[in-house]
Amino acid sequence: IADTLQIAARNGLSEIYQRIAQGEEEKNPKDCFGVTNLHIAAKNGHSQVCKLIMDMVEDKNPKDHVGINPLSLSLIHDQENVCIEILKNFDYKNPPFRKRSERVARSYKPIPEGGNQMSTLLHKVAGRGWEQACEFILKNVPYQNPKEHTGETPLHYAAQRGHENVCKLLLERSKDKNPMTVYGETPFHLAAEEGHEKVCKLFLEVISVKNPRAKSGSTPLHY
Repeated sequence: IADTLQIAARNGLSEIYQRIAQGEEEKNPKDCFGVTNLHIAAKNGHSQVCKLIMDMVEDKNPKDHVGINPLSLSLIHDQENVCIEILKNFDYKNPPFRKRSERVARSYKPIPEGGNQMSTLLHKVAGRGWEQACEFILKNVPYQNPKEHTGETPLHYAAQRGHENVCKLLLERSKDKNPMTVYGETPFHLAAEEGHEKVCKLFLEVISVKNPRAKSGSTPLHY
């Protein structure tokens, strides 16, 4: 039965999964590595199966033996809809992540806008250009453009990668339209350095200092 449930999870067969799981005590069985059917459904982008499983179990985001959970897998495997579906079950919608990792940190406490030691889910999805995920998080958190320990914000991540629509979302909700890192670099610097012309134009429309200078002395015009 466990193998059949796993096949249903891998292939997105939500109706079959529901019928079989109804008669089983374990709704989300795991293998010898701690990988559950929720992990498998998340990895393969089956948001309906994920929702079904989460509705039947207490642990909505279980870890495998190396600490990877379904939310992390949604990021690793570029599954935006799954990310949003899992996030609906979190009390706090913008959990912190370990630096340079896709693993959710232990603490789910709100991140102050002034800075912290970790990036957040909003940093991750902004850098991927996930407009729907960004909008979902922004509607549900108090801090719209939180800083990590280097001072980088989700706006930095989106600008550097040229995600115009995500930049628009963040600019609409951020008090500081061109925040500086500890090195004095702004999102405008990063967009200019990467040659994202449309994103640069967005910043020029909303910022007062049109050619900000970083601590190194560089400005967007240098790029």
